[in-house]
Amino acid sequence: MSIRFPARAASRACVRHLLATALTVLPAACLAASDVPIADPGFGGSGDGIARVPFDIVANGNDVASAAVVADGKLVLAGTAQVGADSYDIAFTRLGADGQPDPDFGGGGRVLGGLAPVGYVTDLKRTADGHLLYVAATPPLTSAIVGRLNGDGTPDTSFNVSGHRFLSPGFFADDGAFVALLRAVALADGKMLLIGFVAPSPDQYCVAVARLAASGGTDTSFGAGRGSICIAPSLSGIESVAQAADATVLDDGRILIAGTARHPGGSGLDMSVTRLLPDGELDTSFGPGHDGWAYVGFDQGGDQTDAAWALAVDSADRIVIAGIAQQPSGYDIGVARLLPSGETDPTFGLDGRRQLGLDLSNLASGYHAYALSGGRVLIGGGATFAGESDSTGLAAMLTPGGQLDPRFGDGGLFRQAAAGAPTSAVVDTQNVMLDGDHLYMVGGNRNTTSDRSDFAATRVVLPLFRDGFD
Repeated sequence: MSIRFPARAASRACVRHLLATALTVLPAACLAASDVPIADPGFGGSGDGIARVPFDIVANGNDVASAAVVADGKLVLAGTAQVGADSYDIAFTRLGADGQPDPDFGGGGRVLGGLAPVGYVTDLKRTADGHLLYVAATPPLTSAIVGRLNGDGTPDTSFNVSGHRFLSPGFFADDGAFVALLRAVALADGKMLLIGFVAPSPDQYCVAVARLAASGGTDTSFGAGRGSICIAPSLSGIESVAQAADATVLDDGRILIAGTARHPGGSGLDMSVTRLLPDGELDTSFGPGHDGWAYVGFDQGGDQTDAAWALAVDSADRIVIAGIAQQPSGYDIGVARLLPSGETDPTFGLDGRRQLGLDLSNLASGYHAYALSGGRVLIGGGATFAGESDSTGLAAMLTPGGQLDPRFGDGGLFRQAAAGAPTSAVVDTQNVMLDGDHLYMVGGNRNTTSDRSDFAATRVVLPLFRDGFD
């Protein structure tokens, strides 16, 4: 799949950052960690801690997981399986507690969507009634897919009869030419919120948001009867650019959306947060300019690209966003915290910002993280280091003030595989997720006999805090 990014972010690695973003608040009694996160060598049954699931539809095909969720105590992976020379289908697998495919899910633990050709599954969620909700991209981004599976992996035919629905760019914007959905939010009433972007042209983007009924039909109570909106900051004389990657719904029904945007006062792209009213209208009480938008630029209004892939609201109602901050030689992980009003929080990092530079890294991103009780933040991401071809999974713990917590991992950081490790030991990480005290890093793994990739996941144990942690 090829997604064109504005500015200088068009690269194979940047596509990854579109594909997996999430940031979630944990209950007060949840996560903590000892000095060193512990990789689980028994996961997957091969002795190296990596669970591998080949689909092998074609010889030496590439099968890569790009989203994951824990449902009923089992890890479900979603992604892409190669089904022809240049053709791919969405695919799912479910793993038992030991990391082996669950035979009660699909055929031998594997499910193909039957929707080829498609690109990546960009998000996977468990609904309140136990279904699996997913969104996926279709090359060349002329439509997007939203679908729902039953718990056993079969299509949920109560959703749009077929179990899935194609959405065109025109569903979101009259002049839309391209569309990508990156996030699905399963709502308590069975409805679903879909987040992404629409491009009327390769150089113009708008934040796309839709709300569907539990049946898969359009919710006409959203977006002035249309069921969708497509918005961007107002600019004069240049093309509007705004993309969305993550969202959360507040207790009062208002919607927070994180992404990236070009805006007045900045020449490049900056992290953005937008707040909507429950019906999809901009909430003009939010943001420094009282226009519904807030921005965070790590280059302080310069022409480099900063993008938020993840968002959460912590127990103090502060907004935490994480993603990428562009540097001359690559990208760092960027994290920011905003006050409920949309102003940056001066008590976090440097004027609300924290940049995590990694030695020898030419690309790093935080695309999955958790806001913890007490103000701590756990970030899951990946980095492609100099001399390496795969994105190594990373985790970082930040203190309430935005500093790396030296009691976690190696100076606040944990890396899935050591520098220079063979590709067979590396999960080319597309997504990171936390469930209880287990951190999963998922993606693809290139085995030792060919250059093909299998679905892959590794599990890290984060024991409860001790010795002064709470």
